[in-house]
Amino acid sequence: MKDFIEHLTPLENDGFRLQGKLAAFIAASKENEGGVEMAAMSMVAPLAQMGVLIPPNAIMWYPANWSSARTDHTGWAKEDAPKVGRNMVRLIKMFKEQPIDWG
Repeated sequence: MKDFIEHLTPLENDGFRLQGKLAAFIAASKENEGGVEMAAMSMVAPLAQMGVLIPPNAIMWYPANWSSARTDHTGWAKEDAPKVGRNMVRLIKMFKEQPIDWG
């Protein structure tokens, strides 16, 4: 993750070229040791600083212990993630029709 963010830094240094771009963040783990939330937020903070826009509900994480024999807690993958995807497409279309001067 650190390596990924470091590779994006030249885009920030070259006039904030990520500014106004949309992103969603999904972190998943098959282990139940925690840290999934921290992994997602570790991506969010630096990219938000670089000007990336994050639509509502576009930060999701999925630890393995959310699934049990009695209850299915994977609604984020079945319902929330597709909603975020559709909303991102809508926002991209809006920004193309009416560009925003972020400068």
